Amino acid sequence: MSAEKTQAVESTRAYYCVECGKCTGICPVSRGLEYSPRRMVKRALEDPELEFVHDSQIWNCLTCKLCSGVCPSGVDYIDFIKIVRSRAYSQGLSGSCSQGGQLNTMARLMASDRLAQNRNFWTEGLDIAEKGEVMYFSGCLPYFDTVFEDLKPDTLDIAKSTVKVLNAAGIRPVVSPAERCCGHDLLWGGDAVSYRALARQNIREMKRLGVKTVVTSCAECYRTLSQDYKEMGADFEVKHISQLSAELLDQGKLRVKPSGKKVTLHDACRLGRHSGVYDQPREVLRKIAELVEMPRNKAAAGCCGVGAFLTCGAHSKRIQVERLIEAGATAGILVTECPKCQIHFKCALKDKPVPGAKMPELEIIDLASLLARSLEAGNP
Repeated sequence: MSAEKTQAVESTRAYYCVECGKCTGICPVSRGLEYSPRRMVKRALEDPELEFVHDSQIWNCLTCKLCSGVCPSGVDYIDFIKIVRSRAYSQGLSGSCSQGGQLNTMARLMASDRLAQNRNFWTEGLDIAEKGEVMYFSGCLPYFDTVFEDLKPDTLDIAKSTVKVLNAAGIRPVVSPAERCCGHDLLWGGDAVSYRALARQNIREMKRLGVKTVVTSCAECYRTLSQDYKEMGADFEVKHISQLSAELLDQGKLRVKPSGKKVTLHDACRLGRHSGVYDQPREVLRKIAELVEMPRNKAAAGCCGVGAFLTCGAHSKRIQVERLIEAGATAGILVTECPKCQIHFKCALKDKPVPGAKMPELEIIDLASLLARSLEAGNP
């Protein structure tokens, strides 16, 4: 048995699979493709050298973690998929990346120690520090508006809004021009080598700056920095802007003016099921708007249809349209916690990819942007 096989089936409890099929029953991909988590695990158990990594099906998993919530044996399927993809990537195989893989290419360029960046162009007019204990990690937000220009996602507004919220509470965050992509997409796409190079550089930069708390407005950055970086020796605290904002509001360090508008919240997979953060975003929203829950929420929330910008096909569009229709039937404003969720939903709204589907009139806005708009003048 190969070392990869041992890691894939033992560390993820794949041996405990009882083939009940509950994972397949709840998997959003299996409803659009002939895909089954149960069958993938069975193939791994029957394949001593994991030769099945050549099957393109391994790239279809959204790693949304819905399956983990129903598995009676505690099989860690998403970690299983991560290990299998790493094995595949080491053999020269990869999934089909959306947007032509531009962002993955940029991430690999950022993995170089010799790269010099000018990524703080967006901070003009904001109060930031060169060194300090609190850092705002913007991730790839400085690049999304260019890559997805046709969608006009205005994701830089999320970054600016996050710093405005911090400034309103009297916090001058470090925003480093030397920051790299967190490496999330490379890690889940099998390129563990480039991911580790990015992680090492980011951790080194944070230590150089004296950072003790990292704030992020991206759910995928949050998952990567708070969980995966720990395996690389990171010792800083990580907070999503929703978590920190909830604390600041409770402490009276932020004052907001409620809009009275009805909003609904989309739970990002990486912030919700991956990290267990459900309450704080809702605490913030209830202070600035009227929160109405979608039928599928928290641990049962629907996915945005794409994970790590991999394999965005017709099944992904169907998942997005279903979620948008669910949101539109609940409220006129859909609040997201992750810029990528916002990009995927705006793409589906623009393209109207499912024939006959009645798309809702829906405003999509990030939680940080909505909070920044709700700030009262003269915050402490």
